[in-house]
Amino acid sequence: MRAMHAPTPTPVRRHPGLLLVEETDPAIRLAAHLELGRRAAARSDLDTAETHFRAALELDPSDSRPRAELRGLGRVGEVKKGFFKGWLRNR
Repeated sequence: MRAMHAPTPTPVRRHPGLLLVEETDPAIRLAAHLELGRRAAARSDLDTAETHFRAALELDPSDSRPRAELRGLGRVGEVKKGFFKGWLRNR
């Protein structure tokens, strides 16, 4: 006789904007900022995209993904925050 198991629930994908409001885990917040930045870039809202990518970079300066996204926008050289300005220039 085969054991009956409850079906594995499908994870509910929450909107990244909700994750920024509800989550405190920096890794989840970073991923949400990256997703929102990519969505903004896809609709040519480069200022909003830059804001989200910079927020992701502040959450984890060692993560290369936000820097790569900023490079894709062509805005890496425009970093205004002191520490990150020099740090990004040397990458």
